[in-house]
Amino acid sequence: MTVHGDLAAGQQACTASVRLTSTTGGTYQVCGSAITARVGVDLPGCASVTFDAPVFDARSHGVRLTSPLVGVGPLPVSAHSCTSLPGEDGDTVLGAGLGTVGSLGVLTTDASGTIGADGTRVAAAHARSAGINLLGGLITADLVGAAAQARQPLTGTGPGAVDLAGATTLVNLRVAGVAVSADTAPNTTIGLPLVGSLVLNQRTPVAGGKGVTVTALSLNLLTGVQLTIARSTAALLTTADSCPAS
Repeated sequence: MTVHGDLAAGQQACTASVRLTSTTGGTYQVCGSAITARVGVDLPGCASVTFDAPVFDARSHGVRLTSPLVGVGPLPVSAHSCTSLPGEDGDTVLGAGLGTVGSLGVLTTDASGTIGADGTRVAAAHARSAGINLLGGLITADLVGAAAQARQPLTGTGPGAVDLAGATTLVNLRVAGVAVSADTAPNTTIGLPLVGSLVLNQRTPVAGGKGVTVTALSLNLLTGVQLTIARSTAALLTTADSCPAS
């Protein structure tokens, strides 16, 4: 960087402004002593600048069951949360028994936070469950999955707007023997008479719109049982936000 100019007659000082950005949060100090090839000026002192880097919040789980008597999970859990540094996590379990509610096959999850060469941050999470058999075959599927992503570019004035994306995978899902479309709209509810209700492709905003939670299957029974299968959350938070996001 080069700054040049002339002082008018009688002018004793001038100001040079430089716009700074950083992909890493922290407080940095810039001192006049770092200026080289200076001519005819007295060096200024030091100045500090603080960058508050966005905070990653990426989480996922394969299954979670809560009931008045017993609970299962969440499992397996993957998380890369409450840090501005990049990283990743992943886990797999070979199956899950849910008592009288049913059973699941292999469950896999992952979560990550990345920073691109241009400073763009991406929080992403995925969850998948195979071999779903619930309520004696009332609900079955070969595979269900949920993906969530939050993306934030670095602009000339700092972190830009957060863009959110989510997707649900439904492979051969059947409810009471009826095939369910793989392209089911977000927050589709199927009533289960005398049993409860099932929400497909559930989308829930978090952190005031800075993130999203995507759940492939959310089952609520009249007995008080609540079951989520394949849930992923991705958000990019500020240092003022609570983490994990809610």
